[in-house]
Amino acid sequence: MRLVASGIALSLVVAMLASAAAQQKNALKAAFIDGAYTIGTKGCAKLKAIERGGPKSLNTVPWTLDADGFHGWEGGCTFSKITEALKGKEWLIEAECAEAAEESKESYRLVRTSPTTFAITLTTPGTEAADRKPITYSRCNAKVRF
Repeated sequence: MRLVASGIALSLVVAMLASAAAQQKNALKAAFIDGAYTIGTKGCAKLKAIERGGPKSLNTVPWTLDADGFHGWEGGCTFSKITEALKGKEWLIEAECAEAAEESKESYRLVRTSPTTFAITLTTPGTEAADRKPITYSRCNAKVRF
């Protein structure tokens, strides 16, 4: 029985890795996102602590946006389609997301509200009204790659 459970677990891991690899292969870069962006100063402080060699865990890795997508401890999103809606100010993004073993397609509206901030709104059809409120991401001068 242990061998069967191990085989199933291994199959799940292989499937998740293959899916992540396919997701990375089709990913687009958002050249207009110039650095790492986090939610608030607390998120930036966490990112800078990791840059200095601090531990990475669920409690220390902030949700981060960069040209490659959204990144967090348990998952993230890569960009599959980028449409500039208002030159240099607003973009519509389609993303392939994965969190643990779950995968989803999501859409976002990114509005540059200043040279160092974006207001990001989840626009995926069927999203609850409470989840469609814009969230401000601010540039963080940390060079951490996930």
